Amino acid sequence: MRLRYYILTGKRFETIEDKLTMRQIVALRFASDEELVTLIEKTTKENLSPKTIKENIKNWTADNKRV
Repeated sequence: MRLRYYILTGKRFETIEDKLTMRQIVALRFASDEELVTLIEKTTKENLSPKTIKENIKNWTADNKRV
């Protein structure tokens, strides 16, 4: 997620990472690149639950590179 966020924004994910729970980050990883940044911003502002995050994802992306 850190690399992906950096590639999309040019900013470090660590600056906002402490505003998110691990469960929120796990839910966010399924968002497409087009909606990830907006969804992260919405999650930090509204403290969305993982379930709500998943409901807001319109274009799901598989996590095939999970270690």
